[in-house]
Amino acid sequence: MQEAIKNVTHIGAGGVIGPSILKALIDSKEFNVTVLARPESNSAYPGAKVMKVDLTSVDAVADALKGQHAVITTIGGTSISQQKVIIDAAVKAGVKRFFPSEWGNDGGNAKMVELLPLYTEKNDVLNHVKASGLTWTAILNGPFFDWAVDVSFLGMNLKSPTAQIWDSGTNVFPTTLRSTVGLAVVAALLNPEATANKVLRISSFVISQNDLLAAVEKVTGKKYEITKVNSKEVIPVAQQALAKGDMENGLFPLLLVVTFGGDEYGTDYTAKGSDNELLGLPKVDLVDVLTKLNKGEKV
Repeated sequence: MQEAIKNVTHIGAGGVIGPSILKALIDSKEFNVTVLARPESNSAYPGAKVMKVDLTSVDAVADALKGQHAVITTIGGTSISQQKVIIDAAVKAGVKRFFPSEWGNDGGNAKMVELLPLYTEKNDVLNHVKASGLTWTAILNGPFFDWAVDVSFLGMNLKSPTAQIWDSGTNVFPTTLRSTVGLAVVAALLNPEATANKVLRISSFVISQNDLLAAVEKVTGKKYEITKVNSKEVIPVAQQALAKGDMENGLFPLLLVVTFGGDEYGTDYTAKGSDNELLGLPKVDLVDVLTKLNKGEKV
């Protein structure tokens, strides 16, 4: 029987997904929540205890994690590998459960890893936690749907009637609301035995770009002007940009190649099964969610 998890530390509580996970932890009223922040951070996290810590020091992080049952990391970008320090500190502090910064696609597809070095780092971190003796839970959620619509990551938004459709637009991909990702984390913490040492696959929708376009046109009442994108032409240009350290023109397009790439990149990880039911996640309707987003409502 797994010990109940009450004391939870969140590292990386800013960014795209951090605030939604932190909100879910606090709103659940099930946990004592601590945020570890870098010494130079001036961010406030109402409802959580904040500790400023040198995240590059195993000893400093271990001291901060004493008495904690679980650690959740939402560290991204060039800091992914820094999680190894945090894992080692968690072991030293006696932490029971670790959530690595996955929050994306399935790094088990060799072609995707070859295309995106980011996933080599993520896999290294996951292997590090597996070898550490900690129990762990990794969550795959695809693109964060509400964010992705807002910034046109999925090829379109609700404001401008234009769309970029990659290849045929028929390959399906999982995508999850940020609020649902937060609920998944809470559910996994409350059910530690069933979620120990597992990759959890969740989604709000499993859709294609063409599905999304039809729903967006229905909600906005507008006919969108379509531009076609050939992924095979994008790859070499993006790889050259990435080699020069140009993330915007390198990493971003390659993430889209993987998102819309279908079976070639193992994009639809829900083909291996979904953990929505295990975690009790809410079912949502695509048009309903887009309608709320179009009205500026929270989802």
